[in-house]
Amino acid sequence: MRNIVVLVLILVAWVAPCSGAPMVSTEDQEKAEEYLKQFFSGSSVSTITGRQINAQDFEETLKQMQEFFGLEVTGKLDTDTMEVMKKPRCGVSDVSNYAHFGGKPKWNKQTITYRITEYTPDLSQREVDVTIAQAFKLYSDVTPLVFKQIYSGTADIMILFKARNHGDFYPFDGQGGVLAHAMSPGSNQGGDTHFDEDEKWTLSAAGVNLLLVAAHEFGHALGLDHSKDPSALMYPTYRYVNTQGYQLPRSSTVPVNASVCVPNLNPLHRHNRFHNQSNLHQRRAIGTWCSMLQPASEMSFTSSRMSQNYWAVKATSVVPGYPKHISQFGFPASVKKIDAAVHVDSTRRTLFFIGDKYWSFNENTGQMDAGSPKFIQTDFPGIGSKVDAAFENYGFLYFSEGAKQTEYNYSSRTVNRALKYVSRTYTSHPALNEVVIVSAARTPMGSFKGSLSALPATKLGSIAIKGAIEQAGIPLEEVKEVYMGNVLQAGEGQAPTRQALLGAGLPLSTPATTINKVCASGMKSIMMAAQSLMCGHQDVMVAGGMESMSQVPFVMAREAPPYGGLKLEDLIVKDGLTDVYNKFHMGNCAENTAKKSSISREEQDAYAINSYTRSKAAWESGILAKEVVPVNIPQRGKPDVVVKEDEEWRKVDFSKVPKLKTVFQKDNGTVTAANASTLNDGAAAVVLMTADAAKRLNVTPLARVAAFGDAAVAPIDFPIAPAFAVPKVLSVAGVRKEDVAMWEINEAFSVVVLANIKMLDIDPGKVNINGGAVSLGHPIG
Repeated sequence: MRNIVVLVLILVAWVAPCSGAPMVSTEDQEKAEEYLKQFFSGSSVSTITGRQINAQDFEETLKQMQEFFGLEVTGKLDTDTMEVMKKPRCGVSDVSNYAHFGGKPKWNKQTITYRITEYTPDLSQREVDVTIAQAFKLYSDVTPLVFKQIYSGTADIMILFKARNHGDFYPFDGQGGVLAHAMSPGSNQGGDTHFDEDEKWTLSAAGVNLLLVAAHEFGHALGLDHSKDPSALMYPTYRYVNTQGYQLPRSSTVPVNASVCVPNLNPLHRHNRFHNQSNLHQRRAIGTWCSMLQPASEMSFTSSRMSQNYWAVKATSVVPGYPKHISQFGFPASVKKIDAAVHVDSTRRTLFFIGDKYWSFNENTGQMDAGSPKFIQTDFPGIGSKVDAAFENYGFLYFSEGAKQTEYNYSSRTVNRALKYVSRTYTSHPALNEVVIVSAARTPMGSFKGSLSALPATKLGSIAIKGAIEQAGIPLEEVKEVYMGNVLQAGEGQAPTRQALLGAGLPLSTPATTINKVCASGMKSIMMAAQSLMCGHQDVMVAGGMESMSQVPFVMAREAPPYGGLKLEDLIVKDGLTDVYNKFHMGNCAENTAKKSSISREEQDAYAINSYTRSKAAWESGILAKEVVPVNIPQRGKPDVVVKEDEEWRKVDFSKVPKLKTVFQKDNGTVTAANASTLNDGAAAVVLMTADAAKRLNVTPLARVAAFGDAAVAPIDFPIAPAFAVPKVLSVAGVRKEDVAMWEINEAFSVVVLANIKMLDIDPGKVNINGGAVSLGHPIG
């Protein structure tokens, strides 16, 4: 018996010291490699796919994982480490991501909507709704945010329960593995949260408690990272706690308050949303819209790109005495904004990046270092000449310029690696440039065979283009390309837009394109220019439209003259005003719309009179004069005639409007010469550029291109096409029709506007407030 006791003691002595020793199978080794790839992808492992990790990479990454979970840091795979790896957990990476996302991944509004699109059968729909609302309430209790459930459309946070592949490139792995994952906040689809339907979802200790997992994932949706504190809600692995009267643990509360950004300003820049399963860890975020604030005992600096002030924030409160002007750092008056900034702990310096230079602020002396500013390319070789965002993490600096990200070793002044794509990140749309309109100019609109009839469309286009560029106050050579709408091109000669831009004095090297989309030609030119700028093909463009209906020729067929003589056709009618599919004048399309929409002749006449009244008021108040470039008409042996205003609005006699005969349908017709637009000559142009170009050229934008959209209907129904385009553009812009302060709908005919007002159910008082084509004229290009 004594021998047995001795043997047992020996076994205990032998086993105890080795409880964490490597005792893992090949299967465990493979599982560990996959685990490190998935959850510690900020390390070198993230660059290795489809092959075995080399021993050195594996050991270094495993040490990170062991340190994170408070295990003995050996770099060796042991049973304690495998035990952690096999626990159910969140699908978000444990390595703080050093990515820079367009628009910064924080909510920029106070009310956040959510929608549950697919429910779990494990619980009733009501139980899921109540539990999800309870999880959000944990955050609304400690932040300014308000969460609202919606039941249709796209919400800020889309929620679903689904197993395995579910459409986001991050499939679930079955019961007991990844329980759920969430995306970082963004500006178009971010914050989405997915739960693995293979799990058994409950409201108790059995299975997986929905409240605890939902609260954890919504933390990620608000921008929170994983915590190393096992008691924290944001700890990566699942652990049940009693949810009766549950509140956020103290270890979770401060970061929640710190990570939510609800700016009071409406930012100039808006970006497309990025889906993200890793979360931005930004201990020192400077020069962004809203910094990731420090815990309550520390401070953060944040500056707005829309002002020249900076703030110091402690916990969630602005420190008394702030904001302060950035000039207090020692910047000269010429510095209007800071692109990015980063604090370097090792040197006690804060580096401010402005354009292609940087400034170094010494925190010990409270002054800029001698020699500031210096060129970025000289002192930071390899990162480029501009920095959009910067931060420090684990001793390295991370710089971003657009989609390009660089990990930089500051002590050796060398690039560690370029991060072209963010690990575990995808986007449904690439980031697009912000596009602004900086000027708008037009010629007067001349009556048919009126004061402008001597000038071809290309000359009118030259005047509008030159006027728009002069209003913008930029050099001609800054314009990189020109798009102009022009419908009736016969007789104008080759490449009308090319003629127009050269006539405006632009360089020979400036490309030109002429666009024909009938009445929408000028609008489509602006949309296509905006697309080109958004995609980065150009940075400054001119777009608009031009037409001289007075100079449109008659034509005849290229055939031997038939018996009875030649037949001439008017190209205004043939190419401009005829529905080629139904073989009748487009005025018949207007009549069709009037009948289908039950719009009377009297309503159309009243609208036309209102259009003339508004145009008259706009001219007499000087509103329209601001956009018109006077046109000089040369006279033989006489001084030039200067045309400075539209001609049509002065010609109307309201007493005759009800007496005019209908034009297109003699019996029971409603469309007349008074309630339809007129034939005219004129041109208009706008200068568009990227927001970055506007800053470079020191130009103040008039407007930002928020959205655009097209719609197509049967040709006979062209008058109601806007009613189908408007919902598209509102959806893209993210606004409701009630939010729109002013509408412009082309008055090809009065019935066009009336029908669209009725279909869209919009306020007539907000439509064409300065009149439209019925009273001002309609050079169709």
